[in-house]
Amino acid sequence: DTALDSWVLLQSESFVLNQPPNAICQNLVRSLPVDAATGACEVVVNPGDFDNGSSDPDGDPLMFSVVPSGPYTGSTTGVVTTVTLIVSDGNAGGTGTCEATITVVCISEPSDRPSVSSEPSVSFEPSVSIEPSVSSKPSVSSKPSVSFEPSVSSKPSVSSKPSVSFEPSVSSKPS
Repeated sequence: DTALDSWVLLQSESFVLNQPPNAICQNLVRSLPVDAATGACEVVVNPGDFDNGSSDPDGDPLMFSVVPSGPYTGSTTGVVTTVTLIVSDGNAGGTGTCEATITVVCISEPSDRPSVSSEPSVSFEPSVSIEPSVSSKPSVSSKPSVSFEPSVSSKPSVSSKPSVSFEPSVSSKPS
């Protein structure tokens, strides 16, 4: 009789009824960048992604479909869509269903972020020392030696111009 809800198989004068699959769903969340051309975002999802361990009591292989099938659109606050997962074992009457949700969140890059320069700030700390020499005739050399010891900071500066500072130190040493 074709009016039966389940497929009936005749094997050795006994009837075997096909049992429908047990559908088990899971909710999904997808985050993706906003499409610059459209200002929106949308995602296509494999129906099997909603499956969370569905099974068939008869051991039949399972096929998955979902209604609505997508694509699913989103927004920056998230759009929740409820779907029905249909799990089929390919035999007449062999379907099970469950409900799940998909939340689609569009991620936009903020345009008002401050720009930060990655150029380091450089400072110079020169030191000047005068070292007179004394011999049998007292004389003082007037040739000072000047040395510069640059110090480079690895911290980035927000300014694009390096800052420069000088801190001279003067010392006098007899030799």
